[in-house]
Parts: sequence; C-alpha cells; structure tokens
Amino acid sequence: MSRDPLDLLWCCADNPSPALVLEDMSAISRHDLDRLVGLGLVRQAATATHVVCDACAEGHVEEVDRIVYPEHVTRFFITCPENGRVEVPRERLIQWTVDYLPLLTSLSLALSASAGIAEVSPSRVWNLGRVALVGKSRTIWAARGLAWPDAAQLADVLPKGRSPVIFFLGQPPDEDLLQVPCESVIELRTVIGLCDKGIAVDVDGIERQLVVEIAEVAKKKPKKRASRAATIDAIRQALREHLRAARDHAFNSRDRGLGSALLPRPSQKQLAAQLNIHESSVSRAINDPSDKEIAILWKAADDLEQVMKFKG
Repeated sequence: MSRDPLDLLWCCADNPSPALVLEDMSAISRHDLDRLVGLGLVRQAATATHVVCDACAEGHVEEVDRIVYPEHVTRFFITCPENGRVEVPRERLIQWTVDYLPLLTSLSLALSASAGIAEVSPSRVWNLGRVALVGKSRTIWAARGLAWPDAAQLADVLPKGRSPVIFFLGQPPDEDLLQVPCESVIELRTVIGLCDKGIAVDVDGIERQLVVEIAEVAKKKPKKRASRAATIDAIRQALREHLRAARDHAFNSRDRGLGSALLPRPSQKQLAAQLNIHESSVSRAINDPSDKEIAILWKAADDLEQVMKFKG
C-alpha cells in the first residue's frame, strides 16, 4: 500500500485523460482519499460505462447494462463469456479525475509569484508568474507530458535562457529538449508534498538546486583574468539584477497581504562566486570612490524603501 497519497497523482501524470476507479483507489485509505478530495486534487467524474470483468481471469472489458427494477431500484450488469450475466457493484462504476492545479497554485503562492496562473496549453503547460529566487528575477513554468511523442511541439511554447525555471510532472524530458540549464528543470514531486495544513512546498530545496546552477556556470567560465572595467561592469549588472528581483519580491509580498518583504542582499562572497571573480575584487569595487554607482546600488539593495523605488 502506498504511504504517500500523492503517488496516486504522480502515477497519472503521463496519462492524457486520467480516470481512477475503485481498484486504483484501493492503494490509499479512505482518510487519504478524503484529503485529496478536500484539497481539490481528485474529484468524482462521470460514471463508468465499461468495467473490467472480475468474474473470470481473462480481464476483458465489458459494457455495463443498467436495469431498473420495481420501486426504482437500479442494478448494473455485464456479460461474461464464461460466467454469463454478472452483477457489478455500484461502487465499481464511480470514477475520479485528477486535477493538478491545486499543486501548481500552492507552488505559485509559496514562491510569492506575481500575477495569476495562465494555462498556456490545456492541461499541459502553465505559466506560474515571476518570482525572486536566489537573487534573480525568474519566470516559473510547469509542464506535463515532456516525454510524450509531441514533446517537441510542447517545448516550443516553453521559455528559453538561463532565468526560467520549469517544473515537470511525469517522466523527465530528454536532455536536449528544453533550452534552459538542466538544474532549472525540476521534477515537481521532489519539492511538493502533503502536510497537516494541506500542501507543502520545499522552497529551500528549490533554491538549493538553483544554487547548483550558479556554481556550475562559474566553473564553466574561462579562468583568464578579466579586465578591471569588465569586472566592474559585471558587478554593476549583478546588483541591478538583484534589485529588480528584490523589487518584484517586495511588491508581490505586499500584494498578497503579507507586507513588503526585503529579499536578502547577496554577500560579497556570494557575488564573487556568482561572477567567478575574487571576493577582494567585489570589495574594491564597492569601496572605489571613483565609481559611486556600485556603492549606491550596494547600499540600496539593503534598504527596502530604495528597493521598491528602483527603476532600473
């Protein structure tokens, strides 16, 4: 028996039109089923018109006949080639369908995403908005069916570049399908689960994976010493990018009624690692009296009021 009720949903992720029946639901307890229903993750669908015969070992599927008896009592039957007419309990005709939107909504809320969720491709691709993660402003997306035969067409509507993060449901995509860093492609089931309060999102786990991306970028950068002007420009751009992410984070937090929150400013050590330069280069740039812009950006990144006023 499955210990995690969400396993039921993950197993359905690669089914274009999942429909669960009594045999499927036997993997979880009634309590867990009630939780899934209460969270909107599963709901009753249309009554089944065909069922698998359980009166023999052949596993054939038969159409259900409905017979109304006196006093308006309805009973259900199928015809088995081996056993003739076989009654089907009403419970076997109940079907449930899966809805992944509550999981995506919880993910969007946990990351304080801007705007609402936009379904780009029905039941396949969702734009979850813009978030601030690991000092960057990023768009987050979710996709299902990235290993299906039409996955290449699906990839055309997904974003490209170093900033987007794509959460996938079902089997993982081929390595060369998505044009984003592999560390930015995250299996949804690894960062989401159920808790006493409902659906829990492992935000720290998401950020840890994206930190790996930053470290990998640093390793791949050429080791030759950049010119001082190039280093100054890289620091300046990194601080501007952080301020944009911090501004989005602050306004998103305020709009959700949580109060304006300051995204922590990266340390000089973190900036150095991100840009693959020595920490002393960051320190010198910040304290260089001949270039006041970096000092202003550095100070503004630690001031919520200045962050929210940033226009860059």
